[in-house]
Amino acid sequence: VVESLAAGTPVLATATGGVAEVGRDGVNGLLVPSGDPEALAAAIRRYLGDEELRARLRDAAAPSVVEYAPERVFSRLEQALADAARTDP
Repeated sequence: VVESLAAGTPVLATATGGVAEVGRDGVNGLLVPSGDPEALAAAIRRYLGDEELRARLRDAAAPSVVEYAPERVFSRLEQALADAARTDP
């Protein structure tokens, strides 16, 4: 999901697990309840049928995951490991 958004591709998926943590319905994609194929089909039709919606979701996709950029993630991981190494058992 993060890679898709980072590439500027909105997410059309079920709102489960990590998808629901990163994807935001109507902001950077369209999320539907898990186990509801009709809702997913409706979301796909909505996305394909609305040029303005597609453009808005595409424009918001990459900026919505900037916090997951490798340099940011690796920097936080490096700091967490350094902090853990300094902690006395």
